[in-house]
Amino acid sequence: MGTTVPKPSQCQIKKEIFDHDGHSVEIYWINYPRRKSQINSDILLLYFHGGGYMLGDIYSYSGFECHLSCLFNVTILHLEYRLCPEHPLPASVDDAVALYRALLRNNISPSQILIMRDLAGGGLSLLTI
Repeated sequence: MGTTVPKPSQCQIKKEIFDHDGHSVEIYWINYPRRKSQINSDILLLYFHGGGYMLGDIYSYSGFECHLSCLFNVTILHLEYRLCPEHPLPASVDDAVALYRALLRNNISPSQILIMRDLAGGGLSLLTI
């Protein structure tokens, strides 16, 4: 993996477990203190990290995601999807779909959800929608 980006001290990270149809997924809400702007603060950016479905976690991506939150002035949702080889595919896809459906069930409109990814996260993005 590449260089880990340092997490700004102002960034807030909160862990939560989402359940959908008996399937639990671990997510992290990542927020950089909001700037006043005309950007819609109801937008959620789902970030699916890379790592070949085998590497990557909140510790290696939280700094980068904090900077994204600041840059775009949005809340980032980091999915801690299950990794191979301990959890073969489609486990990570099931996690991504479970998160997306849990958001919809919690009255988050699809128009409020953006998906951003890198590397293996690209496959998760396509298979989630």
